[in-house]
Amino acid sequence: MVLDGHRLTAIVDTGAQRTTLSVGAARARGLGPPDVVGTREFTTKGAAGETLSSRMHRFARFELGPVAIRNPEIVVTDLRLRDAHMVLGMDFLGSHRLLLSYAAFRIFVSEE
Repeated sequence: MVLDGHRLTAIVDTGAQRTTLSVGAARARGLGPPDVVGTREFTTKGAAGETLSSRMHRFARFELGPVAIRNPEIVVTDLRLRDAHMVLGMDFLGSHRLLLSYAAFRIFVSEE
């Protein structure tokens, strides 16, 4: 997937309500400060139930396969993912169709 022109790796998490980017990945790619101007801080829960300080950030463009979303709002928080930069949550998954091909090791996505 591509976020504001930067290629990132994401995991699919049907238990996550919102699509979330790690603050480390955002900083490393110059995608904007985690303390986004004009947004309030709020808490979210991580996969292990830990409390995370988070902020909403409006990016310019999100692309995954043929799907392109302008001005997406994505949560930025201190995710500690081993093999990914972000989590695709139900805000994205609920409005798109995903086909997981284990044989081809690919994900196909389309608008619903």
